[in-house]
Amino acid sequence: MNAASDALYERALANWPQPCETRFIDTALGQAHVIVSGDPAAPALLLVHGAGLNATLWARQIAEFSAHFRTYAIDLPGQTGRSARVRMPTRGSAMADWVAAVLDGLGVQQTMVLGASLGGWVSLLFAAHHPERVRKLALLVPGGIVPAKIVGGLRLLAYAALSGRPGYERLYGAMSYHELDADTLDLLATSTQAQSLRTAIAPPRLSNDVLRRVTMPTLILVGVRDFFFPPDQVMARARSLLPDVTIRQLPESDHLLLRDQPELMMQELMAFLTP
Repeated sequence: MNAASDALYERALANWPQPCETRFIDTALGQAHVIVSGDPAAPALLLVHGAGLNATLWARQIAEFSAHFRTYAIDLPGQTGRSARVRMPTRGSAMADWVAAVLDGLGVQQTMVLGASLGGWVSLLFAAHHPERVRKLALLVPGGIVPAKIVGGLRLLAYAALSGRPGYERLYGAMSYHELDADTLDLLATSTQAQSLRTAIAPPRLSNDVLRRVTMPTLILVGVRDFFFPPDQVMARARSLLPDVTIRQLPESDHLLLRDQPELMMQELMAFLTP
């Protein structure tokens, strides 16, 4: 996190649509930072953001989520939030166990989980290795089901790293079906520009065995196209391996589903997550 992204994070917290508290939890990967909102007596909902971003990604959805759930928006390690600046391990159950340790520190035994992109990979891992702790699993354009289309992404990331802000704006333009508004572009570009390449990762493809262990009710939302994860491939593999999955393909949307189809996305999520 640099000065610009830190200021953006502070502004997001100051304008958080619901009363919130921030918590730091000690883990094997250093401290984890979590933004907590909503009624303590409400069902828990863990929010896991995508690569190069942080927990403030959920700012536009948090009011609706917090009206129904006790929300825990987590900063993943090594990204651009306030958790430890270490590279996330990609082998075995390490990241699943990290999520479990964070929930232990928060005193949360069971939760619903919503993960986006890289956060979808983390969420799938957690659901597979700690299924008794996940009531329902919702995934937005998730990593982990099929390999990321890294070649094009790496080219754009390299261009962005060399050209600065214009490059990051071009990167996010390529991920969106619709033109991004100025505030969204500022959040995404400023955050990702602060990402250290030393701690950046691409979510690896999870094995058939791991995915078959995701047995709880699962909702997957994908776009009609995706900069990283081809929707047709994601849908086909998910249907073949996840025993209790519902998949919705949202119109006029790409990898930035939260911005391309925010209202339709929330309709699908709330219908699935609420009793």
